[in-house]
Parts: sequence; structure tokens; C-alpha cells
Amino acid sequence: MEKDKECTACRRTSSPCMFCKGRPKRETYHVVGTPGVRAPELLFGLGLFNPSIDIFSCGIVLLSLVCAKHPFFMPKDETENIMDLAFLLGSETIETMAKLEGMRVTISERLPPADYYHLILCLRFGFDHVRLHCSSRQSCESCR
Repeated sequence: MEKDKECTACRRTSSPCMFCKGRPKRETYHVVGTPGVRAPELLFGLGLFNPSIDIFSCGIVLLSLVCAKHPFFMPKDETENIMDLAFLLGSETIETMAKLEGMRVTISERLPPADYYHLILCLRFGFDHVRLHCSSRQSCESCR
């Protein structure tokens, strides 16, 4: 992640210039939340607090319940949490969201969005079961 660079026009030594006034103000927030279920807006430090953040977190908890795997993610830090979300949502989705918020995020590994159907089956029944009995075109006995 790359933060905005210092303004070359005013060097932020006097009153803000027209370039600095146009930038969104970024403040430091202390965010409380369970690692692994925080929304990307919180991980990027945008300071946005609205119901959509709670809905996103509930979605991760619901995915955890459906997959019978809790916690779904247990990241060490925010960067690892962002990579976990890129695995679920796709790297392009994370990069686009950051770009819309005025940040530049580059995820070196191109990750497509997860195939939730097979992800849930793998976590519930095991990878070997899915590999041997399931295909994308027909339902296996455990799916009927």
C-alpha cells in the first residue's frame, strides 16, 4: 500500500494549497474488531463507520458457519487480512475498492474471486472427497 506523497507545491509548511485542500483528510483511528472479519475499509484505515461494515463482517461469519470452519481467517496483521480477502473477493476487487478511496494498492499475485460452491464443499467434506466425487456439471451424492 502506498500513501499519498507530500505536496510538492506547498510542502505542507503553510496554509494548505489548492492541491492539499482537494485531498481527502486521512486521520488515524483505533479500530476494534475481530481479526479476519473486518471489512476492507477498516483495514485500509479509511475511518468509515456505517452499517455496510457490519454487514460485511456478518457475511464472513456466515461463510464461517456454512463452511463449518471457525475462525475462517486468522491473520497476523492487516496486510495478511487484505490478502485473505483478496482470495475471497479477487485481487482486482480489492485494488478497485482502494482506488475508489484514493489509495494505490497493488497485489502482486492475480487472484480470481473464489468459487464459493467448491470452497464450501472442500472445507465441509475435505479436498479429496470433492476431487474424487464432485464436478462442476453434476451434483454428487452429498449435494442431492
